[in-house]
Amino acid sequence: MCFARTGHPEPRSPGRSRGGVRRDAFTLIEVLIATFIFALGILGLLALFAGAAVQQQAASQVTNSVFASNAAEAVVGRVAGRIEYRDNNNQPNPTEFDNLVPRDQWKVLKHFIDAGFDANDPATHTGTLRLRPDNTPNRASFFFVAGAPEQLPLVLYDRPDQVTQNGSGNYTRTGNQQPFTNRVNQFAVSRVHKESLNFIVVRTEAGTLPDPTAFRDIFYTQRTDLPPAYNSPANLRTMVAFSPSSFPGTMVDPNDFIVIDLADRPNPNYRARVEEMRIDDVNASGGMRRVDSVIVPFYEWRSEEIVSLNDRLVFRADETRSDNRRPVLCYSLLYRRTSSDTTQMAVFTYAVRAPSPRAVFVPVESESPNDPKSPLQRVRVRLGYDDERDEYYVERAGGALPSIIQDSNFILRNGAILLIQGDPNASPPIPGSDLPVRIVDTTFDGDGNPVRGYLDRGPRANGKSYLDPLPNDTEVLQAWTIKPTVESEDGTIWKLEPIDTRILQTG
Repeated sequence: MCFARTGHPEPRSPGRSRGGVRRDAFTLIEVLIATFIFALGILGLLALFAGAAVQQQAASQVTNSVFASNAAEAVVGRVAGRIEYRDNNNQPNPTEFDNLVPRDQWKVLKHFIDAGFDANDPATHTGTLRLRPDNTPNRASFFFVAGAPEQLPLVLYDRPDQVTQNGSGNYTRTGNQQPFTNRVNQFAVSRVHKESLNFIVVRTEAGTLPDPTAFRDIFYTQRTDLPPAYNSPANLRTMVAFSPSSFPGTMVDPNDFIVIDLADRPNPNYRARVEEMRIDDVNASGGMRRVDSVIVPFYEWRSEEIVSLNDRLVFRADETRSDNRRPVLCYSLLYRRTSSDTTQMAVFTYAVRAPSPRAVFVPVESESPNDPKSPLQRVRVRLGYDDERDEYYVERAGGALPSIIQDSNFILRNGAILLIQGDPNASPPIPGSDLPVRIVDTTFDGDGNPVRGYLDRGPRANGKSYLDPLPNDTEVLQAWTIKPTVESEDGTIWKLEPIDTRILQTG
């Protein structure tokens, strides 16, 4: 059967072109192009996420560093003050003092590990940073003198209104006689600074109780000896006695006294206190006067131990460790006496990276330049000034480094922080710098080795540049910095990264 061709086109099958080729899929080239574009997008997102992760980590480190620095400032500011020294005879010795702690020189607060240290038990790693420079004689002592941690004046005794004192007022720490029974208070701390406790005020009252009509203060001043019951060389180091001084219009008993136990030992559970006092009623022209209160107007206390290791570590939760936390940040401290006899502290904050889940971070701060266990490293640098770049720079100037440091040029790399130590043996002596400096740019030789690190600012001491009068010369200086690797007490090797350095005025 034949059919006649009409004028209408023949319908095409679905999915076919005029030439009969199916078009229900993309061509290979189109797929490749789309895949390439998609891959570029994914790579961009990965780069974005990676950059965001790096920035988040950096921001977290900065936040933790600020937290650690603020914590250090809070702790150090409470227990640190001006530095004082007593020799083997318990006497100030300016010559020995200046030799052991020269003015304007940065020195390390050394780490002392507590007895019973167990490398496998982090709970024992509570060693403290302590003020005791190298070569200090055995019985001699260094200490910070800090302000009283409690509100002053301190009321050692406050008589209840219902108690009438007649006759002698006697008190011993063990006997606790009337009328002082259970009303004698302790100091807030141990190791009260003897020289700051100049006098004690005994306030008396007259008139009918409970509304006295008159008050009068009798000043008890320090005496050079102790009452016979206490007059021994050992007690002379740890106790101080006070006797009444004359006061117009009163007659005081010269046999009265107050003995204060200074609690001169580093025991937080043993506080300074009244050991004994004898205060008779005061004979005045108007009759008997009662003891109303015993007041310490002012005192300071001594501190050698500043902060424990656990208190200067910042941790992050980590279930892979036995104690479920991993140290991520720590700080070390330096100190110096300035030329005006004030005290400054430098807080070096750095990130720490554990080599394994069982590793324990116990740094041992020391003054030695070759100690692999100390995070703080003393280095020799040559300070110069680049006229073309209008910037200060440092170059490494030799000097021994611990074998644990693989990169001897780490002090020239970006991010390194330097604090000029100073040199008391130079002529004239070179003071330590007032502020730290940071490497912000590094130049390299043809082999890719760092040769020069440019600084964010020029280091200065006492307001002057080290390259005075004009910055056209170089000067070899000693500086403190954070080393890139450190060996912990358990033998593990930790990576360190400097974050920040803050200078605190503490006394």
